Amino acid sequence: MNFFFIFQSKITPLQSPIFWEGSEVQEKPNEMTVTPAVRITDQKVIVKDRTILTGVPDNVISTSGSSSGPVEGIFLGAEFDEERSRPVVSLGTLRDVRFMACFRFKLWWMAQKMGDKGRDIPLETQFLLVETKDGSYIESDDEDESNQVIYAVFLPLIEGPFRACLQGNNQDELELCLESGCDDINGKSFGHSLFVSAGTDPYSTVFEAIRAVKMHLKTFRQRHEKKLPGIVDYFGWCTWDAFYQEVTQEGFEAGLASLTVGGTPPRFVIIGDGWQSVGVDPQKESTQKTEEDKEENTNKPVPRLTGIKENEKFQKKDDPNVGIRNIVSIAKEKYGLKYVWHAITGYWGGVRPGVKEMEEYESLMKYPNVSKGVVENEPLWKSDPMKVQGLGLVNPRNVYKFFNDLHSYLASQGVDGVKVDVQCILETLGGGLGGRVEITRQYHQALDASVAQNFPDNGCIACMSHNTDALASDDFYPRDPISHTIHIAAVAYNSVFLGEFMQPDWDMFHSDHPAGEYHGSARAISGGPIYPPHNVALPVTLKVLEYDIFTVTPIKTLAPDFSLAPDFSFAPLGLINMFNAGGAIEGLTYQVRSGAQVENGLAHGEGAEARGDDVVGKVHMEVKGCGTFGAYSSTRPRKCRVESEDVEFGYDSGMGLVTFKLDHMPEESKRVHNIEIELG
Repeated sequence: MNFFFIFQSKITPLQSPIFWEGSEVQEKPNEMTVTPAVRITDQKVIVKDRTILTGVPDNVISTSGSSSGPVEGIFLGAEFDEERSRPVVSLGTLRDVRFMACFRFKLWWMAQKMGDKGRDIPLETQFLLVETKDGSYIESDDEDESNQVIYAVFLPLIEGPFRACLQGNNQDELELCLESGCDDINGKSFGHSLFVSAGTDPYSTVFEAIRAVKMHLKTFRQRHEKKLPGIVDYFGWCTWDAFYQEVTQEGFEAGLASLTVGGTPPRFVIIGDGWQSVGVDPQKESTQKTEEDKEENTNKPVPRLTGIKENEKFQKKDDPNVGIRNIVSIAKEKYGLKYVWHAITGYWGGVRPGVKEMEEYESLMKYPNVSKGVVENEPLWKSDPMKVQGLGLVNPRNVYKFFNDLHSYLASQGVDGVKVDVQCILETLGGGLGGRVEITRQYHQALDASVAQNFPDNGCIACMSHNTDALASDDFYPRDPISHTIHIAAVAYNSVFLGEFMQPDWDMFHSDHPAGEYHGSARAISGGPIYPPHNVALPVTLKVLEYDIFTVTPIKTLAPDFSLAPDFSFAPLGLINMFNAGGAIEGLTYQVRSGAQVENGLAHGEGAEARGDDVVGKVHMEVKGCGTFGAYSSTRPRKCRVESEDVEFGYDSGMGLVTFKLDHMPEESKRVHNIEIELG
């Protein structure tokens, strides 16, 4: 169950656009003209004097990306002869380039594809980065752009009730496809369905493009403008792969205990699918199943939500009214933050109609109408149980009340946030409700408002949400050996696009998996949260010689502003001949001439002044064990003392390394050596 952070001000259809870096000024005798960086001329799309598309049809129209001043990018659209709910137009022929496309290979998820011509562009492309083949990489850092490699970014957008995407055809044409998701919502005139921008640096070009589209759509903010939930900085645990839907209170507690005993206590916990009250529809009289039904599993009942509160597995046995608060209290007292899972429609099958406790939400059965492009990429949707059996959709007029009732109950039980899954299903349910864009907007506005009301730390994780109607990878599949390289490549390339307006989450992973080191290294550079879903029975202890420990010690500069004196820097290393050198240091205090005291690097209170006119500061340490103690000092220390007794020490001026011997273990009553080093 992969997921991604989406933050307050989330997003209606982001379909992001692109902005751009500069225009070219051409001077002729007695006149000066400003040439747009991106323009359509002679049926060609030209970016910084490089032709990207040829044979642009006459019904394709362009609009300046700037209301005043030099034109930095253009919006593209088209005029059609008649109104349609899914119009498609060619934007011209794409050849002799290199590109990366991020496209939806499933309803829920994006992946990347590379190519060099129009026919290589897949259906449901939501982000296209094109690189010109002409130009020199060597000169790409020069100010002269005449011979640089140029990058053009194509971002399909939301326009009115229509959502756009890109695709190629067999004639190498790049096509713009617009969909309303409702047969009754048609259009024939579009002016701002695609934003095109260009530059010599792909990263800054994407950033500026997203910024330009933000200013145009006014429906989202960029990542640097949003509040990150606290869990992004902590190690966590998710129950999904450990228990799947069979999670229980006992299993949950055992999992937390197992991680803690293994030395890796989680700072946040996500209770996945399995805690809610759900049920299947009353079964009709059984009918004879066809072989096709058996193979496609379309008759497997789809569970639906039957109540706001938890199921009996998470109720306190001697007092059921306590509910999920019992396990939340245990988790928070020991481990801190805690999230729970739910689908954006309540559950996989939605909210079950006809249930007395849920009548006020007025859910009705809806049957997904999956986009043609998605079905082409993911043919199994033709027989998916959710499509065949339908989904109980909460009336959009009541969806804020539904979210608020659910979230306020969870917040009252001590829950800090939610993981909201199955988000892309909304685009398939817009028929008769204003279309895919409108229903997505209504649900996300309600979700944002409820999260803001009930989880002030912006505690919301968005999952299965890789459409541009809402919004960095498919799931982690532990049993599929070929999926791991594909997974990491997909999230890395997706993040070039998604990372501009959200914090990509590269999904959970198993640290003891054969590909665990590969996945762990990727998570370390991702910037997102890290949370393995280990089963309580799986080992979490690394064996001897299967790991390294790196000790990083901050260097303090002794100065009157409590940062230690301009020419004096110090950092303790520990017992340097030991495997875990820094683990020997139990306590650390700095004293400076000003009288302020710095403990563990933090200045506070009134400390005793260092004695002696030449003493700039003292470092006090509590060290366990015995062996060779080492520290870094920018100058030779005046004295080193152990238990108030001066000891001989060595000093390497080239390395700044101070060393001395701790010949014996501390006295049993003290447990640690008290060490003092004078600097001056």
